[in-house]
Amino acid sequence: MQTRNSLRLGVVSFLLIVGLAVGFAHTTSLTASLGSGSPDPPLRAATYHTRNVFVVSIDGLRGSEAFDAPDPALFIPNMWNHLRPLGSLYRNFYNLGATWTTPGNHTIVDGCWEVTPNSEGNRYFRPACPTMFEYYRYANPQVPQSKVWAVVGKSNCDRVHYSWHPMYGEEYGASLDPSSQSDRSDEATWSAMRRVLDDHHPSLVFLHLGEVDHAGHENWGWYLEAIRDADSIVYELWNRIQSDPYYRDQTTMLVTTDHGRHDDEHGGFHPHSGICEGCKRLFLLAIGPDIEVGAEFSEFRQQIDVCPTVGELLGFDTPLVAGHVLGEMILGYGVQGQSIPPAAGRSTALQHESQVTVSLGVVEQPDAAANGQGLHLVWVDDRSGHREVYYKMRLAGSSGWSGHRQLSSSGAEARAPAIACDGDTVHVVWQDYASGNWAIYYRQRTAAGNWSEASLVAESVVEDGGDPGMRCEMTMEPALTVCQGQVLVGVPLMSDRLRVFRHAADGSWTPRTIVSSPNSEHVPTYSKVLPQAMAMASDDGFCFLFWQEVLSLDWVLKRTRGENCGTTWSARDRLTYSRGYHDVAAAAYGGWLHTTWVSSPYTGPPHALLYSRSSTRGREWSEPVALRSGGCWRPDAAAGPGFVAIAWEDYRDGLPAIYLGTSIDDGASWNERRISYAENFCVEPAVTIAGDTVSVVWRELRDGTWRIRLAQVSDIEPGPTHTPTVTITPASTPTGTATPTDTSTPTPTDTLTPTPTNTPTLTPTDTSTPTPTETATPTPTDTATLTPTVAINHPPTNGSVSPSSGSGPAGQIRYFTTTWFAPDGHQDLKACTFHIGANKSMANNAMLLYNPQTNRIRIRNNTGTKWWGNRLVGTATVIQNNQAKVHCALITVSRSDNMIQVTWAIEFKPAFKGSKNLYLRAKDLTGAKTRLQKKGTWRIE
Repeated sequence: MQTRNSLRLGVVSFLLIVGLAVGFAHTTSLTASLGSGSPDPPLRAATYHTRNVFVVSIDGLRGSEAFDAPDPALFIPNMWNHLRPLGSLYRNFYNLGATWTTPGNHTIVDGCWEVTPNSEGNRYFRPACPTMFEYYRYANPQVPQSKVWAVVGKSNCDRVHYSWHPMYGEEYGASLDPSSQSDRSDEATWSAMRRVLDDHHPSLVFLHLGEVDHAGHENWGWYLEAIRDADSIVYELWNRIQSDPYYRDQTTMLVTTDHGRHDDEHGGFHPHSGICEGCKRLFLLAIGPDIEVGAEFSEFRQQIDVCPTVGELLGFDTPLVAGHVLGEMILGYGVQGQSIPPAAGRSTALQHESQVTVSLGVVEQPDAAANGQGLHLVWVDDRSGHREVYYKMRLAGSSGWSGHRQLSSSGAEARAPAIACDGDTVHVVWQDYASGNWAIYYRQRTAAGNWSEASLVAESVVEDGGDPGMRCEMTMEPALTVCQGQVLVGVPLMSDRLRVFRHAADGSWTPRTIVSSPNSEHVPTYSKVLPQAMAMASDDGFCFLFWQEVLSLDWVLKRTRGENCGTTWSARDRLTYSRGYHDVAAAAYGGWLHTTWVSSPYTGPPHALLYSRSSTRGREWSEPVALRSGGCWRPDAAAGPGFVAIAWEDYRDGLPAIYLGTSIDDGASWNERRISYAENFCVEPAVTIAGDTVSVVWRELRDGTWRIRLAQVSDIEPGPTHTPTVTITPASTPTGTATPTDTSTPTPTDTLTPTPTNTPTLTPTDTSTPTPTETATPTPTDTATLTPTVAINHPPTNGSVSPSSGSGPAGQIRYFTTTWFAPDGHQDLKACTFHIGANKSMANNAMLLYNPQTNRIRIRNNTGTKWWGNRLVGTATVIQNNQAKVHCALITVSRSDNMIQVTWAIEFKPAFKGSKNLYLRAKDLTGAKTRLQKKGTWRIE
């Protein structure tokens, strides 16, 4: 399935300090670094004669009435007798996605698996991936729109002429001659095509003939008549091309279909939209000056291969397609090496990035997870000639990677891997076409590094022609989470169902249906329940499921919560009540649940990045806010103790780059930074958190080849560039919990305050980076070391406590945010003290100490004579005296250039009731210190 997450069909050195980005040296990526034996990037063959391409789609033509018929001349006499001998034929040609009109034709023109409902009535669906028209005109800006056309015979193809992708869109789209009604006759469509030929002589054309499908839904006689008419039109088009000097001997024509129809064993010719051979087995006929003559190829090929083949023949790149060039039919293809897209932009990288893969194939769809053993990576690689799922890991504290391991053994198509860790155990699921239909498989890696055999989670169900209620179930892209040792796999099923599978101790998988639509393809007001684009997260015995669903006329986001790790599920409800939402991602940690998605209303951009959070395990949610107002695509999310990370593709500068948003206060405020700096296609980010390190992997087009790259960020606080911060106010804050807010930063930053409609936008306006006062110098172990320049010591100062006043009951966790400042840099601070008491006495009060040098917390004993605890921030432990408990796992720490901020999680004991003062003190490495200074009051009730 390739949907709004279409580009999903698609990592290593330490410590990105973004605030010091200009201090990193740019290093040229050398071809030699790709590994010994790697050939030079192949060149595109320059001898093609093709200057124009026509792609013809005959809607709904079943193979058994075309080239798979016992005597094809009975049905398609012109294509069989006259055109086939002139070119190349593929009969082992498939639609492995949705076998109905809108997604099938979108797949032809954009080279991605599309799964959307038909665009009809007032429901509008555009291609999610860039189309061949957009690629062509983006590469050739001198080509006017009048030279690129889509002439379509059905209104549900009326939006085929450009995508809603943020880099391309209407500016690069084709001219459109649309159907004037739901279906027009093929003769009417052909008449429109002739007018376009006469008036414009276009160089790239998509011609859609829709009458065969319309007739197929009605009766056999009309169906056969429509096939013969379409056959005649294709033949007439080719003769017209060859009789026109503008086109003759420099034009290629590709003829195919968007889908077939049920075969006789699965319902007969009237319906389609299934996954039997009759529905998904197609054909492709190609004729042109660069096409093999009289050839028939047995290779397994797909609709997704049409768009990159058009790009190959016309000399433009199609970098985001899922398909491959049909090179075996092209004369001269591979003479200078297999043609692949050239590098886009400069081949440079920053030292915080590193390359993870060296495959000569196309790599895509990376996903990552981390645990105490290290960083684990899965991805899709077609080095063998077809897609398979691979794995490798990097041990904690190491800069090197293990060798790769192939997890799937499809031999056809394996894709969409998802990975999760549970302690030292690693879990992986993926989508696989090994058995002749899509299925979901699972493997597990033990702490000792041993892998289980592949386990079948769910398999597709072919429609039953004898039972009209037995619809097909095509398994699509899975989602994965692990909840207290319980493995859960979410699987969208086309047609129109969504299930969660729980892994039992005996190795079996138990399904729970979350969504099941009515039997009818349509429900009232043109609704079609088509769940897809899922995200899963789990925490503390709860699991959460989010998905994208067509409801009424547009995409919305739905959610549900699983109790007892998915034993029972809550009622489904909508995450939002607006439309045009897609690409949902989710993360959970420490009682907080975070979700992010992209908003792309069909009226056009902006592709805004939205975010919402819950502190009540999904019962109540904050109002959605915009972290960025436009140009965003494919976000991913991760959460750790006290902080959240969201990575996404960002198109603000044209070519996609990877950006990272981080929050150190559970999503209350955010800072963003750019992660990828090479001027290439950087897409498909995945993010994970281990300890205080955020790892982001993505795939990047570099030196003509796709590679997976990684950046790791350990300093997640605002850097010296003072990135503007958005403060997000949740709709409901848990009783007894104060939302930490920094109100005392002495160096002003741009703070974007949410509007009354709760839709603030995080759009950094300060894109310049001041000269850093610290220099990040990578060590041989890829660890950046901060070396401050200090001439004269300046003593530290106390900042503030937030909240600085208030009250609350004993026995509940309270959050206080404290700040301290060191003019010589935060690394100069040695001890930060937070003292809570009726007076300044160390005895019988709550006196807390944070050591920035060791990242450890201590508490003074009851008599005030010694420190207790000495625990790392983020560890699952509690330190206490008779006055208070300190929950170390919930403490968060942030550092900027001259500030340290600690958010404490403190539970006051009943014996400590009464009015208390809030004091701060700080000491630096030279011993210079502040006095114990009162910063507020608090009453414990």
